Amino acid sequence: MKRFGEEDISSIHNYKKIISGLLMVCAIGILILAVFGILDKLDNKYSHFSAQPVKGVLTIDGDTFANGSYLCPIDDWEFYNETLFYSGSGERVKPRYIFIGQYSDYSMRQKNESAFGSASYRLKIVNLGEPVILSMEVPELFSASRIYINGKSVAELGDLDKDTYRGVVQNQVVSFEAGKETELVLEITNYEHYYSGMFYPVILGTTGTVTGIVFARLIVYGILCIAALTMALFSLVVWRNGNKKIYVLYGVLCLAYGIHVSYPFVRWIGVLNVNFLYALEDSSEYIMIACAAAISALVAGEDKKLYFKKGMLPLCIGMCLFSFFVPLLILTKAPSLNGIYGSVIDGYQIFISCYMLLMAFKGILMGKRGFYLMLAGNVIYGIGILWDVFTSNLFEPVRGAWPKEYAGFCLIIVFSVMLQFYIREIQEENERLTRHLEQEVNVRTRELTGLLHERKKLLSEVAHDLKAPVSSIQTFIEFMKISNVRIDDETRAYLTAIEQKSEEVQSRVANLQELSVDDRIIFKKKRQLLNDFLQQLYENHLPDAQAYGIYFNISLPEQKIYMELDENLLARALGNIIYNAFDFTPFEGKIHIRMDIKKEIRITISDTGKGVAPEDLPHIFEANYSKRASGEPKGKGLGLHIAKTIIDGHGGWIEAESHLGNGTTFTIYFNVRQRGKSHE
Repeated sequence: MKRFGEEDISSIHNYKKIISGLLMVCAIGILILAVFGILDKLDNKYSHFSAQPVKGVLTIDGDTFANGSYLCPIDDWEFYNETLFYSGSGERVKPRYIFIGQYSDYSMRQKNESAFGSASYRLKIVNLGEPVILSMEVPELFSASRIYINGKSVAELGDLDKDTYRGVVQNQVVSFEAGKETELVLEITNYEHYYSGMFYPVILGTTGTVTGIVFARLIVYGILCIAALTMALFSLVVWRNGNKKIYVLYGVLCLAYGIHVSYPFVRWIGVLNVNFLYALEDSSEYIMIACAAAISALVAGEDKKLYFKKGMLPLCIGMCLFSFFVPLLILTKAPSLNGIYGSVIDGYQIFISCYMLLMAFKGILMGKRGFYLMLAGNVIYGIGILWDVFTSNLFEPVRGAWPKEYAGFCLIIVFSVMLQFYIREIQEENERLTRHLEQEVNVRTRELTGLLHERKKLLSEVAHDLKAPVSSIQTFIEFMKISNVRIDDETRAYLTAIEQKSEEVQSRVANLQELSVDDRIIFKKKRQLLNDFLQQLYENHLPDAQAYGIYFNISLPEQKIYMELDENLLARALGNIIYNAFDFTPFEGKIHIRMDIKKEIRITISDTGKGVAPEDLPHIFEANYSKRASGEPKGKGLGLHIAKTIIDGHGGWIEAESHLGNGTTFTIYFNVRQRGKSHE
């Protein structure tokens, strides 16, 4: 019998996650469709149960507007294409009867007809009851308009004349007394926008009812807009403090949504630049969609993949630009392309909805918290998009917002909650890594402590072992000096040099003993004449230079220069540099020590040796770095590192300049102001 392996168990878990995700999609889908269905019945002009015009005549009576009732006259308006009913010249054409929203422009879906021009909409109201004061909310008309009540102009926006045409988009409310018969005529001219004429139904009712409807709608959009902008501001503030890309995306998403749903307020104010307004409205929606897709990909771990960088991201950015520039520049010149434009953006929205659902399912399979929320938000938004596509010219809200706008706000709320899960996961991961890092640090610290202990022990043993033979050498030299051994002057000079070197070795052994007790270099500084210090340093190393066959010179200024220094340590540092020059300077080469003072005390040690390769020069002061050719004296790479450490301890700094084959120059600087009174 076959046993289940880990892969089989993982497949079962993934299968369960997919099934649970699909069940969640179905449940949320049914719920949202039910909510949208309720909106369709309760807040839709097209399904509002009220009297409708018949052959251009709307009949009302005393009970029509009782108890806050209102009408949305949609059907059977008289439509006069290419005719201005009152202000136009020429014979009136026979009207045709249309419902509001049936045609998006004046071409009437005829290929050879222009989408631009002028037209009139006419409705006769027959009142079987007493005269009543009515108000009519007229949504945006495209794009210059004049409203007549019983043949008298009561409202005008823009200029309807073709030669002096000027479009203005603005919502309006006109009031009038409805007697036995009242004639409404709307003349509309458009030569710039891709929509023409009256595209959205009017609302007719008492002044109090219409005012209440408008106020309620503005309240709804105010809540959506202000809430989105507040979340955008909060997200951007958090981003500035935490520098996380996801907060930028979420902030821009909220900002774009807030701009998009602000259009009712803009409509009531009125806009002269019609095309820019609608281009901004469209592009803000697609910026929001792009950010939602990017957030979905980011939290699902897909944002670094090639298909997203080279495919999805350019597509989203391209659609943002497409939705701005096409309405602004192309549809104004070729409004017949409006149908193609609408099909492209509808298809894109459906595609993005599917992609976001896919990202949510991927997150669920990854077992991440919060992805069921993301799935819920993406389902809501996807259904909102589909509802908007398939209910075109069949839905327009009375008091509230469009279903897609509610869905977008739900997506913002869901993403806000999901981000908390996402950030919490990151924090937990960081805490886990921090704990692991602390454990690693503790282990490495114990190992390093052991190594330092071994190092101290080794230094102590080496210092102890060197002390006895060095002391013996010194004793023998003193014995030879005080005895009556006959030696010539040259030999006596050599003995003096050996004695000096022996004292140097004793000093360094003492330093090793100090380091074996304390890792730090202890500086014992006192104010000294730097001229004398360098002269003594030169004389101590002159015998070595003679032994190497090297011309060794020193140049000191007449000016006396004082500074606080540790004589032994600084002599060791400069000695390391000099011995390094000895090693690399050929027979009969030159080494020169020079000191001067300007802004800083400057000591240079230059040689005519083989120089340092450009790739090695930045590393010569690093510990254990040594680049020597075969046949050259081997080193441990510590001399220059020790020199730099001691010079740094004196508040100075060292630089090296070298050209391969032309020698090397070391320059040591000591800051005069840091040293106090340093020269006289």
